[in-house]
Amino acid sequence: MSSERVLLRRGRYADSVTLLQVSRQVGQAAGVHAAMVGMATELNLELLAGMGFDPPGGGSPNELFIAVRGADQQAVEAAAALADQLLDEPRPRSS
Repeated sequence: MSSERVLLRRGRYADSVTLLQVSRQVGQAAGVHAAMVGMATELNLELLAGMGFDPPGGGSPNELFIAVRGADQQAVEAAAALADQLLDEPRPRSS
């Protein structure tokens, strides 16, 4: 039986490249079946719904979401924690 979770992170922002990289890394974590990390824009929420997730309610396009579906609750929680960890890591700036 699989488990899933969609978390809204108010006051968080990440650029699209970072979000794609984090989504890919979280999606490759052990026990994860599907994952998406993105800003809560209309397009991203449509993509999220297309993946079978219930989009978070009450969000604005300036807020970040983490959506994970996995083999069990433990895999989902670990993947969400990984997403937060990756988002907190400093990113090199391009000049």
